[in-house]
Amino acid sequence: MRKLERREEEEERKLVHCCLANYENVRQNSSMLLGVCSVCCKFWAGPERKPVG
Repeated sequence: MRKLERREEEEERKLVHCCLANYENVRQNSSMLLGVCSVCCKFWAGPERKPVG
């Protein structure tokens, strides 16, 4: 049970890192990053920083 929670936290950290690391790239080009990172940016950045798309 606890291992599962820990793994989920790790996935969340990866998403946060993805969003922070790629936010500008996602905003500026419609590459594969959009598919992976625009979703996490919408989720983590909140409505006030929602990426275009």
